[in-house]
Amino acid sequence: MKFAYTRLLVDQADFHACFDFYKNVLGLKVTWGEGDNSYASFATGETTISINSYWIMGDALSLPKDPPKTDRSVLVFEVDDVDAKYEALKTRGVNFTHLPEDHSDWGIRTAHFRDPAGNLIEINHVLKVN
Repeated sequence: MKFAYTRLLVDQADFHACFDFYKNVLGLKVTWGEGDNSYASFATGETTISINSYWIMGDALSLPKDPPKTDRSVLVFEVDDVDAKYEALKTRGVNFTHLPEDHSDWGIRTAHFRDPAGNLIEINHVLKVN
């Protein structure tokens, strides 16, 4: 697995302020989502930081409607094959909160689980375009 990026889940009301902070205050290059209201990613070298409106991940993963102080970040690992990595991790005792699923609107296939402290982790691979 390759650690690809950290996704920070932000309240919709904070999205533009966070976008401005990472782009203009920290000076990070926008790699996705210029002008978007729900998702943006920024180059940081080997990995990426992204900001994602909480409601998008919340809807997809059935998270509480009112964002808690937890579930505000997601460690994201790119893998060659989500289904194969899902099966391998299951044999190691990982309990998945969300089974492998295509998110065509995101352009990726994902599966989600938590570490022993409850931190949200995603494995994904890019969907092939026909």
